[in-house]
Amino acid sequence: MGIGVHDFKVSDEWSNFRCKKFQEVFPKKLIQTGGMNKEDFIIESSRNRIELKSEKYFSGRNLFIERHSNMEFKTDGGPWRARKHGIEYYIHFFLDDVYLVYDPVEIVPFLEKFIVDYNPKGTSIFNKGWETWGYALSIKLLRPFELQFNTKNS
Repeated sequence: MGIGVHDFKVSDEWSNFRCKKFQEVFPKKLIQTGGMNKEDFIIESSRNRIELKSEKYFSGRNLFIERHSNMEFKTDGGPWRARKHGIEYYIHFFLDDVYLVYDPVEIVPFLEKFIVDYNPKGTSIFNKGWETWGYALSIKLLRPFELQFNTKNS
């Protein structure tokens, strides 16, 4: 089951907007690195790296956890990719100034066990030339692994 075909023009505009918006909300100074095959940001003071995923608004219900950024080649995506590359923070950011922070080293083993034990239904996002695949999982399920829960006013 697919969500739709990815539009790169819209994606580039969205990516630029979400990165600027995240930098306004995140409490520490960030260095934007580009995100292609590496982290999206580095926290200037600690040099810790961030893998950023974005949503338009915080529903309080589900997150799309990307398992494979390219399904054909089973390329690691989301927290699996972050863990593989030693990225310290996997963050879901919502344009209403909410962000959820996870440690990829901690959350991936839980996700792997959950997927084996419960076999959740996955979904695809079709890009031009490849298919991204992952799971819509309850935020409540992931709550024990949050390092922070922040809003602009908290």
